[in-house]
Order: sequence, then C-alpha cells, then structure tokens
Amino acid sequence: MTEKQGDSAFDLIGRYRLQIMGFAALWLFLYHTQDSCLLFPRTPVIGDVESLIACNGYAGADVFFFLSGIGMVYSISKHTVPQFYLRRFLRIWPPFFISGTITAIIFKWSIPDYLLTITGVSFYSKSLFSLIWFVPAIGTLYLIFPLYDLMMRRIRHKIVPTLIIFAVWGVLSFMWKSDAPRGDLSIFTNRIPVFFLGVYCGYLSREKKVRFNSMARIALFAAWAFGIILMTFSEYCEGMDFSHYMIKYIGAMMVSSTMCYFLALIFDKLKKAEIVGKAFGLVGVMSLEMYCSFELVMNLMRPKLFGVMENHLYTLLLFVVVLAYSIVLYQFTRLIRKKIMYN
Repeated sequence: MTEKQGDSAFDLIGRYRLQIMGFAALWLFLYHTQDSCLLFPRTPVIGDVESLIACNGYAGADVFFFLSGIGMVYSISKHTVPQFYLRRFLRIWPPFFISGTITAIIFKWSIPDYLLTITGVSFYSKSLFSLIWFVPAIGTLYLIFPLYDLMMRRIRHKIVPTLIIFAVWGVLSFMWKSDAPRGDLSIFTNRIPVFFLGVYCGYLSREKKVRFNSMARIALFAAWAFGIILMTFSEYCEGMDFSHYMIKYIGAMMVSSTMCYFLALIFDKLKKAEIVGKAFGLVGVMSLEMYCSFELVMNLMRPKLFGVMENHLYTLLLFVVVLAYSIVLYQFTRLIRKKIMYN
C-alpha cells in the first residue's frame, strides 16, 4: 500500500482517524477489565500473549494524545483562537460534566468536592484520579496549544522545539522519584511528549513533507517492535525510577505513534468489509463518551456483579451498558454543541 499521489504519509491516518480511535478505546477497555475478560489466562504462550496485549492497553491513551496533537494543528488553522477554545471546550467538558454530576449524586459528594472536581481543580490540587483524568489532562494541553502554535509559526525547523520538549521531559522524569509528592501526575506528564510528537506530525502532514516507502515502513515496524520490548521490560522493573518514568512511556510512545499508521493501512485494506470499519468508527466517534462513562458504570456494576456472574458474561454486560450509556451521552452532548454553536 502506498499513499496516493500528492498525499502525505499522515493523510492515511486522518482518513481512518475514527477507526483508530475506536481500536484505542477497545484496547483501553481490555486494559481496565483484564482481570475478568482474558480467555486463556492459564494457557502457556497464548495466555502470555493475551495478557501482554491486555496489560499494555494503557498505550491506548497515548494513541488519543498522539491523534489529538495531529488534530490540533488542523483545527487551529481553520478557526480563530476564541473559536478553537469554544469548540474544544464544548467537545470535552459536557460529557465530563454530565458524568461527574451523576457520579456526585449517586456517591453523595459534598458540594465543595463536586465543584473542585468538575472544574478540574482537584486534578492538580488533590488527585489525578478525582474524576476521568484524561479530560483535565487533554484540556490543559488544549489550553496552551494556541500559544505553542503561535511560536511554531515563527520557527522554520519545527523539530527543534519538539526535541527540546523531549529533553526537558526526560530530565525532569529522571529526577522525579517515585515517592515524590503527587507522583500520580506522572500518568499525565508522561503523555505530554506523545502529544507534541503528534503536533509535529500534524505540521509535517499539513505541509505534505513526508511519504513512506517500503524502507520507511520497515523502520516504523522496527520502532513498534522495540517499543513493545520496552513496555514489556518495564513490567519487570517498575520499582526503578528510571524504568518507571522513561522506559515504559518511551515504549508506549513508540508503539502508539507507529501503530496509528499500521492500523490505518489495515483499515484501508479492510475498506471493502464496511461493517468492520463502521463498527470501529462508531466506537471511535463515541470514544470520549466511553472514557467518561466507563468509570461510572464500572463503579456501579463491579461491586454487585463481579465475582457473582461468570467473568466473561460480566465483561460483555459491562461493555454493552457502557456502549449504551455512551450513545445516549454522545447524542445529548451533540445537541448541546449544535445549540450553542449554531444559534
């Protein structure tokens, strides 16, 4: 498969962006339910491979950060800064607000805790796990991106600030010990490089500067395989600060960024099997809503059903309920966006 004449190598990723997001959402679901969904947990080799895929599913979040970085480059070029902020806010905050409000009511949060959480203050002041960490994390990057883009427009060699971000992240990560205050924030800070890698790829894509030949694809596959090795190795040395903050997330960044291209190639090959693309695309469209609904639904279902129902039946029911709630949440927040943006 070669890119069409005039396309950049990243155009294929854009063409199947929703399907890739759907894959990432399902991979994350597998990661969070691996204690109940594995089919062959005790089978040699097959069980090990299945467990490896599931336990590395956290890289699905890196896929979202990478694709968001690419998307921001195109979004900022089509809208004014106020429009950019409004569109980003309306996309990520309504589902976060609705799920957070329902959670607060069901679990009887105090009003101060609710307000601090729903505004994202608790994310920085208390705990990354206050509520759906991805939303305030990506919201932070959205907030600073217009300033970064303004700087990047004045710089000819855009790889330079990207490398500087990587270097600063590497130094700080190496110095940030596992027992440091707010070590939980590393789950967010370690996704900053892959976001800005996506931003850099977005600039390359917009400028039509990169096309992949066969040798480039071999190099990308080698990077993907090496990333898998790093992620797997990090599972055996989590106690090491350097391993925890560097090896694991460098591997995840290599896997997530290269995998986007290979997934795009696969979906392009499967375009005649429309049902496959549509299924992944449907999940991709609602991936944020699934992110916002999973925590709430699992907290309600797990205490009552996990261990009571057969594991695979519980996982299937959990997925169906999450998907159903996500569809309702997506349609409702879509109406909100239309009402505000077109009135």
